[in-house]
Amino acid sequence: FVYDHTRLSQNNDFVNIQAQVDALAAHGVSRARSNELDRAFKTVNAAKIIFNNTKPRYPETHWHYLVTKASELMLQVEKSENQLELSIKDSQALFKSLSKLGDAEV
Repeated sequence: FVYDHTRLSQNNDFVNIQAQVDALAAHGVSRARSNELDRAFKTVNAAKIIFNNTKPRYPETHWHYLVTKASELMLQVEKSENQLELSIKDSQALFKSLSKLGDAEV
């Protein structure tokens, strides 16, 4: 998977995060938030399936994570018919990043 630092939230205010945690504890999960979480879980599951389709392996020097070639990951993402439900802009950014990596392990 490619880490895109431009997708980070611009608000890293701990106080705001704590307020959200406090509201969640007091009122539970809203329907809108539940729907957001459901979409996030579906995206993560789709990404896991796509990654596993590349037949990842453990690198020679590590045993605690799997790697695959960026080119193979790009091929599997193309085959997935947008199971990740990426926007056109995000899809283009992903393919651009993966193509720059070529056969490097990711």
